[in-house]
Amino acid sequence: MTTDIAKQLAAAFGRDVGENWQLSRLGTGHIHHTYVLSSGEDRLIVQRVNTQVFQRPQSLMQNQALIEAHCKLHEETFGSSGMTYLKSAGGDWLKDGAYLWRAFHEVAHSYTIDIPRSARDAYQGAFGFGTFLRVLSKMNPSDLKDTIPHFHNGKKRLEHFEKARLNASAERMGKASDVIDLLEQFRSLLKELPGLLENGTLALRIAHNDTKINNILFHKTTHQACCVIDLDTVMPGTWLYDFGDMARTFTPVSSEDEPDSKNVRISTEYLFALADGFMDA
Repeated sequence: MTTDIAKQLAAAFGRDVGENWQLSRLGTGHIHHTYVLSSGEDRLIVQRVNTQVFQRPQSLMQNQALIEAHCKLHEETFGSSGMTYLKSAGGDWLKDGAYLWRAFHEVAHSYTIDIPRSARDAYQGAFGFGTFLRVLSKMNPSDLKDTIPHFHNGKKRLEHFEKARLNASAERMGKASDVIDLLEQFRSLLKELPGLLENGTLALRIAHNDTKINNILFHKTTHQACCVIDLDTVMPGTWLYDFGDMARTFTPVSSEDEPDSKNVRISTEYLFALADGFMDA
């Protein structure tokens, strides 16, 4: 990244542009690009927002402000659990051509992991998300915007799948036949949760909607969950989506995008640990 954009970011977020500002890439996120903006001991976490995925960035800004204001009222609840939430660093979002940038305060003495290293990690990660959801349960779900409409809606996903299947070549259908057969076994389940939400059987709640373990920060000394990050998908939904996403991403003893299914193993120990952590919170 150029020195010019580093100085623009420093100015946008209230830093002294006369300092020597540097940008260095941080993390392994698939959607946004995250960097450390630093000059000596002064450090900010800055993100270049993917406006192709999040096509309504105004909704991101509005939700972030509401979530932060609510969480600030419940600092004591977070603190008593050893948890907090990622706080924005103030200042306006910076528009740089097609990109939007924003900044967050760095959480001192913290680190991330992409997959659990132990059942304790699975427990702590789920405890962190559970604490966050418990605090947000005091908010009205209708106050938040849908930042990615129908993100976890299985009925909509099936509609997209059927449309893709109609337009797919015979060769593509052949390559995907095993996956298609597997999907057919879960067709009824994909429709079930949206239906229960629609008829009111299942409570509409605020969910995080992206409960991968790398969206939890761990403390470098205690190795306990200390902060929930990546709040862009926090919107109305069901906690079952969050539990399911934890099960999907916490339990494989491999990366979530491992291309060879032979390398994917599921740890039931991690599954029970995350269930305990989530329920304990």
